[in-house]
Amino acid sequence: MIARSIRVVLLAVAAWSCLFLSACRERASQVDSGVTTVSGGADAGDAGKTAHPVDRTPRLPGPSAADEVFQIPLGDSPSAGPAGAAVTAVLFADLTDGSSGRLFARLQALRRARPEAFRWVFKHYPSVRPGARGMEAAVVATLAADRGRFEAFAGALFEVSEGPGIVDRERLMAVGRQVGLGEEAMRAALESSDSRKRVVADRRLAARLAVRAAPALFLNGRRVEIGGRLGDEEYLRERVDLETDRATALLEKGVEPEGLYEALTRHGRKSAWMTIARPSRPERFTGAGSSGRHDGQTVMVDAGQGAALGPAGAPVTLTMFGELSCSFCGQMLPLIKRLHRKYPRRLRITVRHLPDRRKRPNLLDAAVLLEAVSDDERYWDLASKVYAEPGGYDRERLLGWAGELKLEPDRLRRRLEQPGALLERLNANRQEALEAGVRGSPYLFINGRPIPGATSLGTLDRMVAEEIERLGAR
Repeated sequence: MIARSIRVVLLAVAAWSCLFLSACRERASQVDSGVTTVSGGADAGDAGKTAHPVDRTPRLPGPSAADEVFQIPLGDSPSAGPAGAAVTAVLFADLTDGSSGRLFARLQALRRARPEAFRWVFKHYPSVRPGARGMEAAVVATLAADRGRFEAFAGALFEVSEGPGIVDRERLMAVGRQVGLGEEAMRAALESSDSRKRVVADRRLAARLAVRAAPALFLNGRRVEIGGRLGDEEYLRERVDLETDRATALLEKGVEPEGLYEALTRHGRKSAWMTIARPSRPERFTGAGSSGRHDGQTVMVDAGQGAALGPAGAPVTLTMFGELSCSFCGQMLPLIKRLHRKYPRRLRITVRHLPDRRKRPNLLDAAVLLEAVSDDERYWDLASKVYAEPGGYDRERLLGWAGELKLEPDRLRRRLEQPGALLERLNANRQEALEAGVRGSPYLFINGRPIPGATSLGTLDRMVAEEIERLGAR
């Protein structure tokens, strides 16, 4: 009888183990299966399409982002305005995107209003989703630029652009003919690898500068956060005036006008990303016994994307990739918040949400909602409510929680109905997770060192302490 009971228990344990391993494999496959985008709302326009394959970019780090300067080579990109202009605006844009067109028109207006003091430079950042014509439009635009007709071509194409992917090949060729580009020349450009390489070079530069969506604007090397201010002309003028004052101060010190842009950006960063050493093999951290040695291999870590706790300049950064359907991710959230309370000045924590692979509406709404409030300190309270009930809510309940936290539910409802750039950020999170080797959730990195799966507070504490000691940041 006892032997029979033992056999029953062993069979039950074996069955439970198989179910557990199957669930783990399914969880890992959600990230490992490929790039899957999410879609929804009137602004998405990209249901079932793949995300930008090389995008790494959206928001610059922390509160000092407005003062951060980047070295942006201008090269032979299309431009208008004198080389000695007080303000050089570099625009990363998609010629088939209406928002890019509206911002480009504002830059043209500024150029006309300040002919000697303002210069715009155009860099291509086309959508590369299947079916989109952004890349083809950019390639034909290189031909137009070579023939001195870029501004006319871009203006005409923006006029007929109604959103990403709307411009088809026939319409593109018609616009080219309208500005005097021959049919054969355009077809030759589309088949030329040289023209495509020039566009790809712009996209690579954009990735280095943490550009994740078009349009993106830099004034004298400083990122201008467009966000919901695309129609705010006064905001753009104020930023241009501020840069004009900075340039004037250099001119008064004797800087020659022709060397002004170089002088303004000379000491800027070349990349918006930090390069942090990590172990050559992604092994689980073992605490105090770890040697802490690094072999020089690096991982690119976004310095500011996602909801964050802690100063942007903290020596240690902990990033958690998580899915809202994952109960283990919910368990990790209070642990990393406790860790931050122990190291408030030396630890920065960021949380990156991965879109639900099955595109379940309630989980997608929750992810979009959290992205929309990621800059607000009440994000953490809302995230705790969402993670406490994995999938156990609908849109109205989510907005109810937002109302309880006084997070303007009416405004957030509009963001849910037209998620636009928030979906781009979620898809970019998925792509970055894949490139970082994330296999399942939760998945954490501490200064680039991977921690797969849920772990204890003690392990995280020991790992952060070791990094602080290694960097001499006590």
